[in-house]
Amino acid sequence: METFGYLQTSEEYESSESRALVCVQNGLPSVPDFKISGQMMAVVAGAACSAAVLGSTGEAQAFPLYPGDSGPDVTYVQNLLTSAGYSVPATGYYGSLTESAVTSFQAARGLGADAIVGSATLNALEGFIPVEPDSGGRTGTFRFGDSGARVGDLQILLANAGYFSGATTSYFGSQTEDAVIRFQRANGLTVDGVAGPATFAALNNFVPVQPDPGSSGNLRFGSSGAEVTRLQNALTDAGYSVPATGYFGSQTESAVISFQRASGLVADGIAGPATLGALIGFVPVNPQPVGSLRFGDSGASVTRLQNLLIDRGFLAAGLNTGYFGAATEAALTAFQRANGLVADGIYGSATASILG
Repeated sequence: METFGYLQTSEEYESSESRALVCVQNGLPSVPDFKISGQMMAVVAGAACSAAVLGSTGEAQAFPLYPGDSGPDVTYVQNLLTSAGYSVPATGYYGSLTESAVTSFQAARGLGADAIVGSATLNALEGFIPVEPDSGGRTGTFRFGDSGARVGDLQILLANAGYFSGATTSYFGSQTEDAVIRFQRANGLTVDGVAGPATFAALNNFVPVQPDPGSSGNLRFGSSGAEVTRLQNALTDAGYSVPATGYFGSQTESAVISFQRASGLVADGIAGPATLGALIGFVPVNPQPVGSLRFGDSGASVTRLQNLLIDRGFLAAGLNTGYFGAATEAALTAFQRANGLVADGIYGSATASILG
């Protein structure tokens, strides 16, 4: 508005026969010793009023915000979301992470989960205050929104049990709630996401199962040690990427089940002699494939396929490993389904004609 007013003032000045100087005094235009047109008076007065309003209220807000927006207002909302327990990097760009956090916050607050940061959502974010629970012992009940040292203790217990991998924030946000729910489900507790006495008791008494050090022992959810690390490395080598933590958690269990199913084994998530033998003896099939590509293939042709899937948004960046594993198969199946092809996860001539 100030720029517009300046341009209009310049235009008026350049077209005026008198070439007089327009001044603004006390927020209103004044023209000593010469006349100013009514139109010019309105423009300058409007600019002065805008400057006065902005001067009293700070920078004008660009709300509502939509996915794809950027700027300091987006950064402001991202910081508010993080303070409310929805961890979002303050990039200043309203991308998919921010959209997911906004919709989660809106749903939790009974707002319309439309991902639009309007006045209601902004007011709820600005007015959000984490609830400080009773600071007593572990007999207290903790739920979403709680904070304090005891929530930090809960997060540490969940991490020790293999259910929480985030930073210990001492705030009971969505990550902590999800970890509590998964722990409760796995341990036969009431699945409500609320950490009460029963959940704390189960966490305090939780001891990871140490399997027999021999490779013939069964490894299952809760197992830990060097043999679990060996299992995780073998799964990664077979195309089922699992971090080598030495603890058999939900990610490892899911990878074992996927491998068992693809290998024609009993898909029970337990790494027994048959599963371990299949993994240890696993050799990628057809290392330099010709024609169709499928699970187990590897080489430059697979890398090219993965790059095509990444370019079209079906495979995450960085997964162009040259090995046709579970992630590549899932991405290819999704592409085939989206393009009306037979969704068999095999890269053949029909898929190549569309994908490239």
